[in-house]
Amino acid sequence: MKLLIHLVKLMPPTFARECCACFSTSSIHAKMQISPKKTNYDLQYLHTLNKDQLVYRILRLQRLVDSYHYTSSPVNVDGRDKVRVEHPNPDEIVSHLTSVRRIALKVLYLGWDYVGYAFTKSSLAFSKPESISNVVERVLLEALLRQQLITGVGSVLNFDRAGRTDRQVSGLSQVVSVNVRSNLNKGHGVWYPKVEESDKVGNTKPETEYFEDGFPVSDTTLDDGELPYVSLLNQALPPDIRILAWSPVKKTFSPRYQCRSRTYRYAFVRGRMDIELMNEAAQKFVGRHDMRNFCKVSSENAYRTYVRTINSIKVEEFNQTNLPECDICVATISAESYVYKQIRRMMSILGRIGSGEIPPSTIDEMLDVEKNPKKPSFKSWTPLNLTLIDAEFDDEDVHWRWGEEALADTSTMLANTYSKHAGQAEVARYMYERVVSQIQDPGYRLGAVTTLSESCLPSTIGDDNKLRFSEHTLTIEEKQERYAKQKIKNRMKRGQYQYAATLHAQNKESKETVDKEDV
Repeated sequence: MKLLIHLVKLMPPTFARECCACFSTSSIHAKMQISPKKTNYDLQYLHTLNKDQLVYRILRLQRLVDSYHYTSSPVNVDGRDKVRVEHPNPDEIVSHLTSVRRIALKVLYLGWDYVGYAFTKSSLAFSKPESISNVVERVLLEALLRQQLITGVGSVLNFDRAGRTDRQVSGLSQVVSVNVRSNLNKGHGVWYPKVEESDKVGNTKPETEYFEDGFPVSDTTLDDGELPYVSLLNQALPPDIRILAWSPVKKTFSPRYQCRSRTYRYAFVRGRMDIELMNEAAQKFVGRHDMRNFCKVSSENAYRTYVRTINSIKVEEFNQTNLPECDICVATISAESYVYKQIRRMMSILGRIGSGEIPPSTIDEMLDVEKNPKKPSFKSWTPLNLTLIDAEFDDEDVHWRWGEEALADTSTMLANTYSKHAGQAEVARYMYERVVSQIQDPGYRLGAVTTLSESCLPSTIGDDNKLRFSEHTLTIEEKQERYAKQKIKNRMKRGQYQYAATLHAQNKESKETVDKEDV
């Protein structure tokens, strides 16, 4: 009993109260486990229950509601269940002792119902099964498996992607590369197993891969004999993930490192924002800057460089309506690479500048990391409106083979999606127009207009309309030191003392090097 009391003290207050209520109402629990009857939900019956019985009933019903929302939400569904073809029968399994080809795939996906895009081994170790399964890449890999284009999920695939988009971000032109089964024994990006002659003893030497790269990437003369990669994958993939085209690539091709630029598009409602002022302020981002104050720092990226080069950025009106505050505007940003949540945080600051909350000079202050090493506290804009619209490669690296049927089917899917959401948006817009036209007080009308542009508010704006740089926020160097200590601590807990000592020596050496450079 003393142990139980001690455990309750260590629990969070809310959870402890729930546990105490459950333990103290064991007899109540037995009474409540009766078959559902209509009288159980009558007002008269509920009035006969005492406080403990009502508390237990509320807890039980709330758990049922939470469970329902968790299991029925499309975000929490196992992504592998979205694949539309069954596993092959044993007698239908294809031998993979054939040619192998490295290809690139152009992928379109609506990320609204997914918890992320990338599927990595690190996510297997630290994430829940539901979250790692319902990512776009996991569904794509499952489709590759069931169509027998790959034999498993491992390093042999050399799977890579051009961009790692965040949760609920969509992609129009995502590019992935993977090693798949091929029908050809020659062609660009094709290699096949080759067994050399036996030695004098009669032992066969191990298989070696013979790579043939005698064809340019633009050569399509052998395409008729190749597997229909686009149609095979689209048969298996759900409607919100589509393969638009494929291209043979070299064995060493990496979309991550050979992508010349990545372009994103962010759509938003004007509200009371000054679009011209936002576009003018956005030009401060163009060029090479340290973007650490526009990045969410985590243990994964704490040791990486935050210097990025923005090639171009443009904020403009896209679709005008009868009410200026309901106009749809877009921001198009092009760069070679980005830091974590960079675009959404940039849009958050630009939105506040357009609304008159902060001056454009705020961007200059945030880009000056020597003067302001600690970033201010502010929220990112929603990921639902962000899309990766282009990933650019050199012509000698990629030559796309478009699937006409895939384009037609994808166009139909997108038309249905747009028709549904555009119709619903127009219903709300028309109602808003009619209701706001009856408002006589300008202050109330301004409040309604302001709501349209308040999808994200920085939380440290002072009375002088300046973004506050918190003194309590850790700098990048302080976060790096904290993550390094935590990593050593985790290794010590696992009993990996030698590894922990090596990490400690490396951190000490790197710190001494930095101190010498500062001197």
